[in-house]
Amino acid sequence: MAVNVSLGMNTGAHDGSSTLESAFDQISGNRRDPGFVVVKSAGNERSFDGHVRLRAGEGATGTVTWSTTAEVRTKDYIEVWWSNLDELEFVLVDPRLHRSPVVSTASPRAEAILGNAVCTMELTALHPDNGASRLVIRLLHQPPAPMDGRWQLDITGKRILPATPGSMPGSSGTRAGR
Repeated sequence: MAVNVSLGMNTGAHDGSSTLESAFDQISGNRRDPGFVVVKSAGNERSFDGHVRLRAGEGATGTVTWSTTAEVRTKDYIEVWWSNLDELEFVLVDPRLHRSPVVSTASPRAEAILGNAVCTMELTALHPDNGASRLVIRLLHQPPAPMDGRWQLDITGKRILPATPGSMPGSSGTRAGR
């Protein structure tokens, strides 16, 4: 049996813990059953530079940046995943340097108008897929078009525990899809 998974987005923790990945493990006998293969498209979005890894430092702010064009689209979607043992704060900054409210475990949701878009940021601590934490950023662009320029996500480490073998190191971010 061959299962072809042609998904067009790169969301998720990338640690094999999603509901879909767990189901594949179950029906393949945890990858031990002969005659069963799962094929996932890889590299179709490689040229988009859609992933970044940032090591968060306690008391320090790291920045992830990306450029946008006024190409007509309705939304952008970004995910950031990190160890639930670490405490991080996030601020989104548009190309004109307007800033979102701070999002953290103490204030897990924010909405703002930035860069000609309605921006929603929502933090889930202890995500049900894997127990890690996740931040989702949604940018719903308003007509006539998205704002050209460089966006940034400022990530401040409030409490960072040392990485242990098998844990998610620091914070890693995923930018996916449009």
